[in-house]
Amino acid sequence: MLAEAVHHEPIPTPEALTIYVNQLRDHIVFAFEVRSWRWLRQEFPGARIAPRVSIGRDTKSEVELQIKDVRAQIVILLAGISLRQLAEAGVRAINFTDVESQEPVDRMSLTDLGS
Repeated sequence: MLAEAVHHEPIPTPEALTIYVNQLRDHIVFAFEVRSWRWLRQEFPGARIAPRVSIGRDTKSEVELQIKDVRAQIVILLAGISLRQLAEAGVRAINFTDVESQEPVDRMSLTDLGS
């Protein structure tokens, strides 16, 4: 018996996408929150959305990796599309949220990249 296709209602364009941040001892893991991931899949079906991006850090170093220093590259690597494409699709910001505490870690505006 063939399974029927599951019909999902279209997800409206969010004002902001959410990327979860998991800060571990020797690396940081970034991944889209499920609703953000589903919207990206819906709007950009040909994009190669990465399940996660991990950045190592030297725990002996006194220089702490700052998310704001790499956030644009993280978004591009995860989404598989440019920041301009996200802005042109109506996304206004990217929220970086701690996966455990659900507290905001950083926010990146995309409003200056629009069409």
